[in-house]
Amino acid sequence: MSVTDTYSYTLQSCDSATYPDIEDVCTYVSPSPFVGQIVYIDGSPSSETYLVVSNGLNATLCNGPMPTLKTTALKTCGDAIADRMYEVINCKDTTDIRNVLLASTYANGTVLLFAGECDCYKINKSISNYDESLTVSFSFNSCRKCLEYSTSILCDYGQRTISYAVGVQFPVDEPQDRGFNECCYSNIVLADLTQSDSYYNDFTSVFFKRPTPNDTVTFQLVGVSTGTTTLVDGTHGTELALGNSINPDLAYFIVDWNSVLSTFGLGEDVYTIRKVATFGGIAINVDSIVTYDLRHFTQSLADSTARLDWSLDGRLTALGVDFKDTGYVNSVRLRGFFGNRKSVIEQNNLLYNSKEGQNYYQGQINMALSFEYAYQAYNVPECALRVLYAEGIFGNEIFANDYNKNNHSYLYNRFPVILNDDNGLEYPTFGRGANISLTFSDRSKNNRKFNY
Repeated sequence: MSVTDTYSYTLQSCDSATYPDIEDVCTYVSPSPFVGQIVYIDGSPSSETYLVVSNGLNATLCNGPMPTLKTTALKTCGDAIADRMYEVINCKDTTDIRNVLLASTYANGTVLLFAGECDCYKINKSISNYDESLTVSFSFNSCRKCLEYSTSILCDYGQRTISYAVGVQFPVDEPQDRGFNECCYSNIVLADLTQSDSYYNDFTSVFFKRPTPNDTVTFQLVGVSTGTTTLVDGTHGTELALGNSINPDLAYFIVDWNSVLSTFGLGEDVYTIRKVATFGGIAINVDSIVTYDLRHFTQSLADSTARLDWSLDGRLTALGVDFKDTGYVNSVRLRGFFGNRKSVIEQNNLLYNSKEGQNYYQGQINMALSFEYAYQAYNVPECALRVLYAEGIFGNEIFANDYNKNNHSYLYNRFPVILNDDNGLEYPTFGRGANISLTFSDRSKNNRKFNY
């Protein structure tokens, strides 16, 4: 070969819409060994790949020397694995970086837990080479959620020389009946087939947190007359299934009593909500201790009741459940009352030596008016109180609905409030119920006046 020979090549872009071809680059004396291969340029993102095409010996005027190339795992630009190779970084040790091939595509920032492993890895970027092919067991939207999950299944980080059985916590049985003549408790729930407004249509939620990855749950409605029905997402309400991308170990079903009423025709009945769950391979039925007496909405039936609705968007440590970003909502209707608002006035004044012809004149700077509201419920058994004190008072958003005919205001329809205080429970001497007294205030604090 002559020392003046040049071998010309075109680097054909595998994604010309993002980065262009590189034409007429040359090697001298010896041809390039990369012809026909998919490569990337050393120092550039490895996801920017090219097909090396030969133009021939002394075929074109060279625009420059061939850049330093690196080979990829791709056979063609359209290789099926092109979008499934990633650089992942250990959530707990950022020096632990791996190049992996996965079975499907994931967005940058997704956190993965690989099969047979306990460490969580966050996808950093797409690449065009890999060192290992891995199977993803679960994906998460943050390192925190992945690490919480891996800890919950008793993973030990680092090398393991001893294996452990996964501990399973079974549901706690209800306390034994002591023969008292008051028992739990059929809670009235109402639905109106002629009204879509949630004010007229109750909903009740039930959730399940699996202790181990293989546990399962199915939600059912057990009617005294209508029998057992498996709850179906979109038919009887809204379901978040196990294995979801937000919190794969959490499932819930929001029972829409309007849908239940319409699905079963004249579906007035007394229902129990059942979780058919497997714990460590053992099937267990967990029934709600409260039963739900479903009726068509009438003002007479709704009279003397109040309903609180809430959403949860955080972690409840006592329950061991994280509702973050899951869209979980719940409600409870009790015999009680919401209202009797009381004004709370805040006023800032300035005392002037002399103004408007008066000595020591007090002038207003600004003023704010808000209201406090009483929520009271009567003779409520402990089993019905649980959901209010386990979930309701922690609500990120709380809405009050009142149905009392004698209420001063009829405007309490999905009325947004915040909890101010619990005035204490009252317990009758010869009964098991309790009287609730909570104080709420306006969520919006925009009722203000400014004089400047």
